[in-house]
Amino acid sequence: MVDCHTHTTFSDDSIIKPEEGVVAAIKAGLKGIIFTDHREFDYANPDFKFDFDVNARAAVFNPLKEKYHSKLKILQGVEIGVQPHILDSLNDFVGNNKLDFVLASVHSVDHQDIGCSCYHENKTVKSIYKRYLEEVLFAVTNFKNYDSVGHIGYVRRYVNSDDRSMPFGEYHDIIDQILKTIIHDGKGIEINTSGLRQGLGTPIPDFDIIKRFFDLGGEIITIGSDSHKPGDIGSNFEIIRIQLLKIGIEYATYFSERNPEFYSLKK
Repeated sequence: MVDCHTHTTFSDDSIIKPEEGVVAAIKAGLKGIIFTDHREFDYANPDFKFDFDVNARAAVFNPLKEKYHSKLKILQGVEIGVQPHILDSLNDFVGNNKLDFVLASVHSVDHQDIGCSCYHENKTVKSIYKRYLEEVLFAVTNFKNYDSVGHIGYVRRYVNSDDRSMPFGEYHDIIDQILKTIIHDGKGIEINTSGLRQGLGTPIPDFDIIKRFFDLGGEIITIGSDSHKPGDIGSNFEIIRIQLLKIGIEYATYFSERNPEFYSLKK
């Protein structure tokens, strides 16, 4: 399998050194790994400066690709944070840099970091989810230069509730709009395994949304650990593989030079 969502020290919030990440992926038995360091424009949280230079990172990873080419496919992507007022900056960044994979995520709503507890004050869980999903719908409707949508339901990590699920049935209208737009545009969704190690009990999105994507005709599914430390690379991938096969999904996807590559989930 291929871990399509990992971060290195080129992201302010990760402790994974580049070669350390490569070695961890090999130990995890992966076929490949995509390093998707954060790139944010006008990010609402001043504690993080997500502005890595693609060429500077390539200068580090290209020798590693050569060194480990017989053991691991090493690809270089980006996770970009989509906000309505920065679409031109995002298009310029993606258009002017050589990348294997572009993962589009919503980390901010109304120019506020949804990972900050202050964002959740005096709001109901349903209102938080609804507003977040509206922002995801805006992103996929108005920004098209991406390959897969990152962790639909990301905001679940941070709500102050004993029940942090976001069931498809309660938000089916807007989730269907999101998924149908993604499918129409020939894009994919990510299955983010971080939810399984962060107390959510499910990946992000949950399997009901993944099944809906598949039932609607969606074909491109990328799987990512969203790792920020070495031990999380490839984590819980076997659980995901088994569950996808139960749904009827037999192939997952990774990207190379922005082109989708499908691989079988059957052993």
